[in-house]
Amino acid sequence: LGQESWNIFAFREAPSAMPLIISVGGHVRPILAARAPLLHAATLAQGSAGALGRPPSAAARAVPPAAAAAVATAAVAAVAAMAAARRMRGRRSGRTARRSALVEVRSAVAFYRGDDPSNVVDVDGGAPASGADTQDSLAEVAFLLRDPLSTRLQVTTSASAELPTAAAAAWSALTGAGAGGLKASWLRLQPTGCYGIPWPLELMEVRAPAGGELRVGSEVVGKLGAFGQETKRFRWRVDRVEFSDDAGGVLVLEGTTSEKELVVRHTLEIRPSSAGRCRVSSEVYYSPLPPLQTILNAAGGRRSVEEGNASMLRRLGAMVSGGVDFDPVAFYNLVGRGVDLLGPLEDGARATLARLLLGLPSGAAGAGGANGAGLKVLEIGCGTGRWAKELLDAPGAETAVTSYVGIDSSETMALAAATELRALPRARVMHADARVPGILGDAAGSRLLGGTADRIAMSYVMDILDETDQLALLDACRDLLLKGGTGGKLGLCSICQGGPVMSTWQAAWDANPALVGGCRPFDAALLLRRAGWEVEAEERAEVLGYASQIVVASPRLPAAAE
Repeated sequence: LGQESWNIFAFREAPSAMPLIISVGGHVRPILAARAPLLHAATLAQGSAGALGRPPSAAARAVPPAAAAAVATAAVAAVAAMAAARRMRGRRSGRTARRSALVEVRSAVAFYRGDDPSNVVDVDGGAPASGADTQDSLAEVAFLLRDPLSTRLQVTTSASAELPTAAAAAWSALTGAGAGGLKASWLRLQPTGCYGIPWPLELMEVRAPAGGELRVGSEVVGKLGAFGQETKRFRWRVDRVEFSDDAGGVLVLEGTTSEKELVVRHTLEIRPSSAGRCRVSSEVYYSPLPPLQTILNAAGGRRSVEEGNASMLRRLGAMVSGGVDFDPVAFYNLVGRGVDLLGPLEDGARATLARLLLGLPSGAAGAGGANGAGLKVLEIGCGTGRWAKELLDAPGAETAVTSYVGIDSSETMALAAATELRALPRARVMHADARVPGILGDAAGSRLLGGTADRIAMSYVMDILDETDQLALLDACRDLLLKGGTGGKLGLCSICQGGPVMSTWQAAWDANPALVGGCRPFDAALLLRRAGWEVEAEERAEVLGYASQIVVASPRLPAAAE
């Protein structure tokens, strides 16, 4: 890894029978679970360091995987859907298959004593290493408890995303220049979520400045409450506000609750990027009060601040570009193994995918790849690893599939897959978003997959993405397969239209994507042909009206190359 521009923060050898899980992103967290993850890393280009996942605690070792899997019940999925529906109430997607904005989140924290932020306590002074990277909440809490009344935190959390709209349109939505004014915009955006104020407390009412325009020195007052009952107020003072078509805009807010137990500085920037697009960022700086607020922030409250910033940017993207603010990563982090409840409806289609894509009879044993060589398989959206486990455990599969890498953007799913595949040394799991440029190349690198991919598989992934992301991901898959020469193939398995059950499914998605996990029926074969792929096989599977389409295609060379 060190030879491929990775920054190794810590490393420990482990038995070869355990899978390697690598977490890629601007903010890297250690993942703790029994006998599963080994190493976490982040690229130097993203300015982060990796951290070694520590061995599991005695309590973690005492919980068998079967018991952990049993926790993922239908109730979990129902709660997740209801929670997501609550967050998106009153917002209809129509027929626009828009996904949420792809948001990058980072945090930094420093310790200091007393009321002087310059009195910083660093690692040499006894502070945990997480004071720089915020990766070990337990160490932070332990350090804070040594002197809970005087030790404080300085926290900076930022989120950024590129939106498919002009900077002027995003600025209008942020500052309330459109219909409904500032009140309508901020009730939709819920900026108080950026400060770690969780649901059910939310912004219920907004009083805009006189004239409805944000000006330096003007004040905005918001009422926070739950179920229609006010519990506190939040006040913002505008410290800076400016916008131009060429440079974009900056809005700086100084905010505090009525009790002044939380004081924040919130900076929002909107900058033009490529033609017709803009880059939006939201940065929150705050110092929670000791002892309770400080300890709660270290114990997990900071993550709610990160998620709140990301949610605000997704909502802004939904406001200006249409569609929905459904976040599939957050949804599947919450649902976890609950997705396996759909196994009886989808396993047949996945077996067909194995047969068509890998040449394995009934998705199990069989011959290897071209000329009898084993295949290198990359799975995008590996979920809990069920399909990979069945595939790699099948008789004869050891020679048919010589290496496997699964990618999933959900941390919960990546961890579940790593645990599921822990006994298979030729399997690796990577926690990353395949939509990020370069991620597929990292996954197929010589130290993970063992070279270029022979086969790329996606099961019930493309139906979550909008068409822009679908086409971009197909381009990345084409580039990766063509690096290995000819013969590479892509296999897709997605829900499709047909019959009253899928019509009802489509209607549910139109009303609220969270009700159906963000998945919508679409024609995968038509998409591949439009994207310039050669469709080699296409089949349909249906269980109790739940329809799936399985397509295998090969990439065509670009016209210039041909």
